[in-house]
Amino acid sequence: MSLLFLESSTASSFSEGKLRPHLSVGIPTWNRLDALKQQLAQLLPCLAPDHEVVICDNGSDDGTWAWLQRLVQTSNQAIRCVRNGANLGADVNYLRVFEATRGEWVWLVGDDDSLDFVNVLPHLLSRMASTSSDTILLLDDPSIPIGGNAIVTWTHVDVSNFFKEANDEAGMLLLQLGRVVSRQPLRFLRSAFLSGIGTLHSYAMIYGAQITNKGVDIARLAVLLDRQQTDPRWNIIQGHMGAWDASRKMFPDYLRLVDSREIRSRRKAFRLGVLKRAVERKPFVKGELVSLLKRLPLRDGMVILVVVGMFYFNETAARKILFKLKPLTMQELTAQEIAKEITY
Repeated sequence: MSLLFLESSTASSFSEGKLRPHLSVGIPTWNRLDALKQQLAQLLPCLAPDHEVVICDNGSDDGTWAWLQRLVQTSNQAIRCVRNGANLGADVNYLRVFEATRGEWVWLVGDDDSLDFVNVLPHLLSRMASTSSDTILLLDDPSIPIGGNAIVTWTHVDVSNFFKEANDEAGMLLLQLGRVVSRQPLRFLRSAFLSGIGTLHSYAMIYGAQITNKGVDIARLAVLLDRQQTDPRWNIIQGHMGAWDASRKMFPDYLRLVDSREIRSRRKAFRLGVLKRAVERKPFVKGELVSLLKRLPLRDGMVILVVVGMFYFNETAARKILFKLKPLTMQELTAQEIAKEITY
C-alpha cells in the first residue's frame, strides 16, 4: 500500500536538521477539502517561523491531495503532507500525524475544529516556555466572549487529583481533537499504536501516559469561535461507550476512578441516546444494549429498559412510567428535556 509524502521548501530546512520546530500543528483529514482549506486559512497566518503544519490525508478522493500539492509548491511556510494509499481508519491516521511531526510540542487539531488560533496561541506559547508538565489542556470558558483575549486561568492537576469530580470536564475534553498540546509525544507513539488501534481515540493514549507521569496544565480561556451545539455525526451511544473504553486504556492503573467519572459524566448522554433511538424506532447494534446496561447503575438500567420495552409497544404508557420514575432515577434530566426528546 503506497504512502506519499511532500513538503514545502521551508519545511525541508527542518528535515535537513538545521532547526527543530518548536510547535507542530497536526491535522488528520479525509474527504473534507473545504473544511481543510478554511482551517488552514485561519491557522497559517498565526504561525511563527519555528512552527510547522503536518497534514495526513487518509486516502481522500475529493481532490485534497492535488490541492495540497499546489499549496506546498507555493507556500513559504513549513508544511508537511502525508497521504495514505487507502483509508486506514481514523485511529491509524491520527497516529500517522504524530509520526510525521518533528516539533518539541504537538497540537493535534481536527480539519473542522472551530478554534480561535489568534487568541489562544500567544497564551499557549507562553505556557509551553515555562511549564514542567508535558500536557496542556484547553477548556473553553463560556463567560469569556468569543474572540475575547481575557487573562487565562491556569491550573496544574496531577494524576492523583485528575479524577476528582471538579475535573470531570477536563476528563471529557481530553478526548477531543484540538484541546490538548503535548511535549515530545513520539516517546509514547509505539505504546499508542499497541493500545490505541481499534479505539475511537487512539491519540489519547499518548496523553494518558503523559498525565500519569507529570500531570496536566489546564487553561480556561476563549478557545472556540463557534459555541453553537450541533447534532453529532456519530452514533451517540456508540460514541460515548467508545470514549469510555478509551479512557480505561489511557489510565489502566486507575480503572475504578475512571469508571466512576465515566458514569458521572456520560449517564445523561446515554439516557438521551436511548430515548432518541426509541423515538426513531431504530434498532440497537448487536450487543449494544447489553454492554450499556453492564456499565450503568441499576436504576439507570431500569429506566433504559422501560424506555426500550415500552416505546415500541405503548408510547403513552412509556411516557407515564418514565415521568413517574424520574424523581428516583433521572435526576439530571428535566421534564423539558425528556419532553423534547420524545416529541420533536
